[in-house]
Amino acid sequence: MQSPPAAPPVLPAGARLRLLLDRLAPGLAAVAAGLWSDGPAWDGAGGVDRYRAWLRTAHQVIRATTPLLADAAQECLRRSDPLSARLAPYFAVQLAEEHGHDHWLLADYAATGADPADLTAAQPPPAVARFAGAPAYWIRHTHPLALLGHIALLEWYPPPASAAARLAARTGLPAAAFRTLTAHADLDTAHGGDLRALLDSLQLTPAQHRLLLTAAATSAAGLADVLAPLLPAAGPGRHPTEESWPTRTGSPSSASTWTTRATSNWPSSTP
Repeated sequence: MQSPPAAPPVLPAGARLRLLLDRLAPGLAAVAAGLWSDGPAWDGAGGVDRYRAWLRTAHQVIRATTPLLADAAQECLRRSDPLSARLAPYFAVQLAEEHGHDHWLLADYAATGADPADLTAAQPPPAVARFAGAPAYWIRHTHPLALLGHIALLEWYPPPASAAARLAARTGLPAAAFRTLTAHADLDTAHGGDLRALLDSLQLTPAQHRLLLTAAATSAAGLADVLAPLLPAAGPGRHPTEESWPTRTGSPSSASTWTTRATSNWPSSTP
């Protein structure tokens, strides 16, 4: 009698999440390549305006990170499930390590010769609110685990390590204007490794896996929308309305589609 086929191996949570994000990476890489490409858009005054626009967007995104981590840590302490008990120390450590990074961006902006008050006074576009708002909703109404999918996207795909020196040469700005880019090239690598180790140590239910992956896919789609106005076609320093933002040509139309396509071939025997 022939033995039944062996069950396919079950990937740890970190490996599974990385697989999802790597499957989405070509679309994200296209956005990043357009943003950080070494072209004439970075030369001279136009490059300075473009870099300031990136600092403005980065500040709007990063200043939401600490409140999200604080909410996740508090929600883990409020809950009594074992997964929350595992995640609470991680969120507490990350909260301490991420504190003040938005001020780094203000200092970078000042080093470009601009007024950092412009950043704190600027109204974020709807895409930034959606990008930060989705994990906040899941933290409160589903589980803080969802924030790990959002964090993975930011930590595992940092800007190129060479970006700071290259942009300084192209724009003529001082090295002090690129503190955040320089620091995060190293910090994101270390934080990304810690996150991967944590995720691989978790024994998640199928529903928890789905939440983690859906949160990551939603953030991936949202990040593409956040960065789209910064691409060369949008023009340096441009602040288009939501209706005029470029779409991800050839990309899935929704986060649920991204998740479904990226996970469609995974084995069903999840833990």
